[in-house]
Amino acid sequence: MRAALTALWIGLALWFLFGGEGSGVTELSATELEAGVAPEDIATGPLRSTLGDPPRVVIGGVEQKCSDCHALFASLEVTPSNIRQHTHIELDHGLNDRCYNCHSQSDRNKLVMHDGSLVGFADSTTLCSKCHGTVFRDWERGMHGKTLGSWDASSGRQVRLRCVECHDPHAPAFDPFEALPGPRSRGYRPPDAHAGHGGEPTSEELNPLERWKHRREGASRREAVEGTR
Repeated sequence: MRAALTALWIGLALWFLFGGEGSGVTELSATELEAGVAPEDIATGPLRSTLGDPPRVVIGGVEQKCSDCHALFASLEVTPSNIRQHTHIELDHGLNDRCYNCHSQSDRNKLVMHDGSLVGFADSTTLCSKCHGTVFRDWERGMHGKTLGSWDASSGRQVRLRCVECHDPHAPAFDPFEALPGPRSRGYRPPDAHAGHGGEPTSEELNPLERWKHRREGASRREAVEGTR
């Protein structure tokens, strides 16, 4: 058994050393690296506009609350197929295929939890948490979702986007999209930029973060010397 594992590890090591050629990874040219990403291509705010409390929508050019219409007729248990309003909504939320799983039948200006308690549209994240508990806990800890303003939660400037500011609550899955190029360190210079200067670029020139590593190592050495005096 030990011999088989040893052979497996050796095989993997050889594959990583020599099997990378022809892997299809494309090297970017200096021009492509310097081009970067246009600021207008980066969405810095919420992806979606959301409803507040009470929720208001524009119907026939007039802004109305949900209850302005729904108070005039009884809401059916099953949504009919011939509705004339909300035709832009496509419900594609897995097994969550019934309006009253989220919307209160008695008060159309509110959302409803499993226990029947009502929450406002501005507190829709609480509603999402009733089914998506794991993702909600990740969101609370900053591991899921989008953070604006500051990484420091104690600064008072941090803004955590709500679920519906990124996801369509009726069809929350994102359509496939092409990711933008990854960020570059400040001061990065691509290898081709050194072609006219002769010699190979230093590690600090290729990656400015190296300079902080060297400073840290130098500070550690100085502390060690001072500690022996």
